[in-house]
Amino acid sequence: MAESTPTGSDEGRGPDPGGGAPGGGDPGGHDRRRLRSARRLIAVGAGLGVLGAAALAGIGAPGGSGFVAVLLGLVVGCVLAAVHLAVLSLVDEARRKPVAVRRPLWALGLFVAAGLLLVLVGGASRSL
Repeated sequence: MAESTPTGSDEGRGPDPGGGAPGGGDPGGHDRRRLRSARRLIAVGAGLGVLGAAALAGIGAPGGSGFVAVLLGLVVGCVLAAVHLAVLSLVDEARRKPVAVRRPLWALGLFVAAGLLLVLVGGASRSL
């Protein structure tokens, strides 16, 4: 009887087209999709901040309040993206899918960025 070999590679076939990831597919593509969705969340937060600034400008508020609205939108986007990345990293770990180190690092960096943006919001709101 022939010995069974792992599905990752065979002498005559070369590496598995799935990259050895459970469920096949490109393992790096999975992380890229997660990071792309996080970037979209940041953009949505910034867009909401711009809409808030436009609404404030429409009612005649000073320009500094529009800047604060944009910064708060970015804070919301950063926090949402960081939570999104952290939760989906935990879900992928539970499903035994590979999680690149950059995903939790991005989540941590986004939390830090949100904190720094909140410091800017505090400084900008004092100048109003």
